[in-house]
Amino acid sequence: MTSGYRMTEFQLHEQKCIEGFDHAPAPPWDWSFLRIEPAMKADSTVSGYLKTLLAAGSSLGFKVWQIDPTLRKLVRAGLAILVLALVLLIARNWNAAVPTTVVEA
Repeated sequence: MTSGYRMTEFQLHEQKCIEGFDHAPAPPWDWSFLRIEPAMKADSTVSGYLKTLLAAGSSLGFKVWQIDPTLRKLVRAGLAILVLALVLLIARNWNAAVPTTVVEA
């Protein structure tokens, strides 16, 4: 909303893209969506966090795991433990005999 509002404002008042629309800019209105504008600037200290929130918002599920770094570390640790357990299970049973059954007809 913020970028669309600013683009429209620029086109109407700076580029004068509509003939006959030569109104002076209206006094600024306190729209709630404009409060995020400082965070959208590249030099902002929170722009990286805003990008993280937007990336997480575009996914369908597991959004909290994409946002919270502690949960991400827990998931990675859990996956590492699972892979290690699987490797140990395979290594332990590598030379074990495979049970076979003979079906007599």
